[in-house]
Amino acid sequence: MPAFKITYRHDGQVVFEETVFMKTLKTAKKSADCQSPQAVIEISIADLMDRELAERKQGLWADNNAD
Repeated sequence: MPAFKITYRHDGQVVFEETVFMKTLKTAKKSADCQSPQAVIEISIADLMDRELAERKQGLWADNNAD
C-alpha cells in the first residue's frame, strides 16, 4: 500500500502534516477532506519523495501529473 504525505495549510502556513497509507490517491483525497482541521484552506498530497500528486485550493482538487 503506498504512503501519502498530506499537508494542511492556512494562509500559507502549515497547520498540520501527516503520512497515511492508502490504496489509491482517490482514497487519500477523501481521507484528507474528512480529516482536515476546520481552518484549512489548502491541502496538498505528495509521495514520500516529495513529488506533489494533488492539491486542493478553494474546495477544488487538481491532480499534478508530471509525466
